[in-house]
Amino acid sequence: MPHEDGPGRQDEGGQKIAPDTAETGAPARDAADGPYGVAFSFFVLRPIFSILLTISLVLGGILGYSGMVKESNPDLAIPQAMVSTQWAGAPPDIIEKEITNKIEKKLKSLKGVKRILSGSRESFSSIAVEFEAQADLGESMQLLRAAVSEAAGDLPAEAEQPLVTEMSVNDSPIITFMLYGDASPAVIGRMAVSLQKKFERISGVREVTLAGEREEIVRIQLMPERLQALGISSSQVKRQLQTFGTDMPLGRVEQEGVLSYSIKFTGRYERLPDVENLPIVRIAGGRVVRLYEVARVSRDLAQETTRTFMSWKGGEYRNGVAISLLKSSGRDTLELIAVAKTVMEQAVHAPGWPPTLTYAITSDQSENINEKLSTALNNGWQSMLCVTVILLFMLTWREALIAGLSLPVTFLGTVALLAAFGNTMNQLVIVGMVLALGMMVDVFILVMEGMHEGIFTKGRSFAAAAWQTVRTFAMPAFAGQLTTILSLAPLFAIGGTDGKFIRIIPLTTIVCLGLSFCIAFACSVPLSRYLLKSRGTPSGTAIDALTDRVTGRLRGWMHRNVLCSRKVALFWTVNAVLLFMLSLRMAGTLPSEMYPKSDGRDLGILIEMAPGTELDEAQRVADAAGEMLRGFPQFESVTKYVGKKSPFSTVSQEDSLGVSQASHLIGFSARFVPEEERDKMAFEYMDELRAGLDTSLAAWPGTRLYLTPQTGGSSNDDPVQVVITGDDEAVLRRLSLEVQSMIAQIPGTTDIRDTIGPADLAVRVAPNREALDFHGLTESEVVSQMRLALENDVVGKLKMSGTQDDLDMRMGSLWPSREGGMGGPRRIEELYFLRVNDARGNSVPLASLAQITLAPSQQVIPHRNGFRTVTVKAKTEGVTAGDVLGPLSAKLAQARGTWPEGYTVSFGGEAESSGEVYSAVPAVLCMALFMVFAVMALLFGSFRQPFIIMFTVPMALSGTFTGFYFLGIPLSFPALIGIISLAGIVVNNAIVMVETMNEYRRNGCSAVDAAAHGAADRLRPIISTSLTTVVGLLPLAIADPTWKPLCLAIVFGLTASTAMALVIIPALYILVSGAGESGYEGAGVCTREAPQEV
Repeated sequence: MPHEDGPGRQDEGGQKIAPDTAETGAPARDAADGPYGVAFSFFVLRPIFSILLTISLVLGGILGYSGMVKESNPDLAIPQAMVSTQWAGAPPDIIEKEITNKIEKKLKSLKGVKRILSGSRESFSSIAVEFEAQADLGESMQLLRAAVSEAAGDLPAEAEQPLVTEMSVNDSPIITFMLYGDASPAVIGRMAVSLQKKFERISGVREVTLAGEREEIVRIQLMPERLQALGISSSQVKRQLQTFGTDMPLGRVEQEGVLSYSIKFTGRYERLPDVENLPIVRIAGGRVVRLYEVARVSRDLAQETTRTFMSWKGGEYRNGVAISLLKSSGRDTLELIAVAKTVMEQAVHAPGWPPTLTYAITSDQSENINEKLSTALNNGWQSMLCVTVILLFMLTWREALIAGLSLPVTFLGTVALLAAFGNTMNQLVIVGMVLALGMMVDVFILVMEGMHEGIFTKGRSFAAAAWQTVRTFAMPAFAGQLTTILSLAPLFAIGGTDGKFIRIIPLTTIVCLGLSFCIAFACSVPLSRYLLKSRGTPSGTAIDALTDRVTGRLRGWMHRNVLCSRKVALFWTVNAVLLFMLSLRMAGTLPSEMYPKSDGRDLGILIEMAPGTELDEAQRVADAAGEMLRGFPQFESVTKYVGKKSPFSTVSQEDSLGVSQASHLIGFSARFVPEEERDKMAFEYMDELRAGLDTSLAAWPGTRLYLTPQTGGSSNDDPVQVVITGDDEAVLRRLSLEVQSMIAQIPGTTDIRDTIGPADLAVRVAPNREALDFHGLTESEVVSQMRLALENDVVGKLKMSGTQDDLDMRMGSLWPSREGGMGGPRRIEELYFLRVNDARGNSVPLASLAQITLAPSQQVIPHRNGFRTVTVKAKTEGVTAGDVLGPLSAKLAQARGTWPEGYTVSFGGEAESSGEVYSAVPAVLCMALFMVFAVMALLFGSFRQPFIIMFTVPMALSGTFTGFYFLGIPLSFPALIGIISLAGIVVNNAIVMVETMNEYRRNGCSAVDAAAHGAADRLRPIISTSLTTVVGLLPLAIADPTWKPLCLAIVFGLTASTAMALVIIPALYILVSGAGESGYEGAGVCTREAPQEV
């Protein structure tokens, strides 16, 4: 049945409407294309495509989310690796010369190497290699392994082969299990080792570390008196032990017509009596001296070097073994943790598990990830809800419902695309979506305003309203989204770890914006037919009536107070410029930081005593501090390490290069209760904890305390770092102490330390070559016998049955001060009584063969890019790194005049990261502004009108800098992201406003009338889009301190720009348009409608 207006009905634009199209939107095939064209009819008038597209995006988003790797922060695939080489017993200076320098020489020329850090300490060389952020991970690791393999041929034969281990930017354990219970240390250690093997078989687990375990060994303790009496050297015993104990395949016997047999030589030690009865030497009379005559052989636990205890919710500490898992880069943390928990449960319920042994989870990153994602998702839903409520006030419920439903469809489509390109789901993705929310609403409001105006205000049919909406708003909406996308695109040019860290934010936002434009015109407009029905006669809503009154008053106010003359318009413009200049002065006084601190549940505590402190003394200190910590009500669990650092105290590559396990170190890993059970963020408890620990440690003066809370950002390293480079160890130490004193004088600095640590004492044994020659001894023979007396070297294996690991056989000497225990002497005087056997069996005192002295020694010799360095580090509390570096730079400049020649100083930490990031910001911002200007110049075909629109950027910056100044918010990297994003956000309103003014001009209005009408007509959509953007960002600003500066930068800037644009854009329009004073007279009725053809 035809429409009541008849088949020839025209819309207000003079277009003929097919009868069925006007009412039902489902025209006959031959009339569908009608006056609108094939594309418009297919994508807009037929809803099939829109329905299919919507269903595809929703399903794709759901499936994509379920399949994406979940994590709290992006897992940055930046090539990093650790090259570790062991040379047992070698001092730091020998390790540096013979191992570290040789490997570094090969690594310097590698393609894409950004930084090489190394630490040479007793028995170990550790070299951390970091490649450029954009370097290919696989290629970089391949080049590194090849270079290390080449360097291995130049290393001493006694050193082990270098081991290359790939590292992650965040190398903290993903989960830590604590084994404890009423079981012997041997049983607990055996079960821990068994679990370690099971966890290592999980694909994606890179390393499994144990803390507090004591492995079972075979002890061989030589009795020096018996060796001297029999004229046997310890080297002879070692050689005899290693001569025997060999298993080896020999071949096969093949008999013709009979089965063949393999031949094996089986000489390994299988029982303790096999070791005890080993013949060592034959003496006079042919008597065989066996091992049990010159040594005690027993199966026992290895020497205790670390102890681990755990307290759960304030309970007593229980002794046990901590098992920590580290993952490979790019693997799903939640999946790995779930598998690890399953493996643990299966082991506990398997036959053979000791019934008195249990476990607790003391650290679980899946809880952190779920909490962070849950918070971020809640912020996203709250933002969408707030935006929908605003839309209900600004639009009718029909348009608000359509725009509100378009938001989750866009987000789900974004998730689908991000998943398709292999991205992970993390809180930065949610931040990108929230950032895009207000800009997405902009285009949805535009099309809904157009549909509302066409159907309800002007009484058009659905097809006519849709056609007019697409024709009027498609290009401005496209230009608005494109300018925002182009303003965000240069963020990809920011390099380094931090640039890669935030890259997912602009990527997510760009995908959201591109999808929102497509959904607005391909889904929202076509599917609005089901809610927006033509009523035949024009009618308005209450909000339309309110809008008409407000816009009328604004139009009149503009005529009277802004556009009454060019001088008045210039006055408003000049004042805006002055306000911008004043805000720049305010910005210059703002402090700066890389990232604001945020909440984290894990805390690392390090207590450092004097080097050489015995383990039992460290235990007493740990017990005193541990009592205070387990009584702290905000802790869920506390893990105590005696003789070892907490894993959460090692937060950077430089930290991992230093001494992490020694008897003078005490570590605590404390886990806070969830945030909702606390009244403050975790890092805000540091002063209270430090005061309590200082009281507990008062009985041990000289102990040093360092607290390392998790505070967010791309790194948890200390913000203040001063790098001193030079050659002499003693000079570097003196300069380090001088710089530490400077930092300590600056308020707000805590935990000041350096990377070399306090000096240790070392016993130096200088050989007397004439004495050695007289006794027929070589240096290597003396060293070999001394090592066997002082160390517990592995000299063989005791074969175990089944799949059990063979036991190490460790050989050392019995020392009176050890009272039968393993290890070297406790008193230096005992060294003078150490005797060395010469080739004739004579026993010679060591004191007659060498000079024994006591001298200071460094615990570690650090390098940076091949040069000796020391890095002085400090944390900040209540101030930013910039507040510290300013006065510190002045102090260093003054002190440099007294430093020896050849010693340089530079800043690392936050200053280095900021320099890497901020150096690119001016170019990035200029590039963003130029691309936005270029798009507008092409859109308007003019260079003058884009200038008007670009003026909104300094207006927005005025609001941002003023807001930050009065609230005392530091400028940070997230704030800069918000400022750069502003360049694309604020121009959108101005684009539509200027386009509306141009429409009035094209229809015969004067410049003044066009400016007044354009600003007034766009008041409602401008307020709507600005308000929804501001309200959408507030939940994230309130919930997450890290992204609060980003949100507030946009909130302050957009608020100021919106208020000022309604005045300044019309003023600039008449100034730039060149209208004379005569142009201030109206030309009758001013309208946007094109005149009808007669």
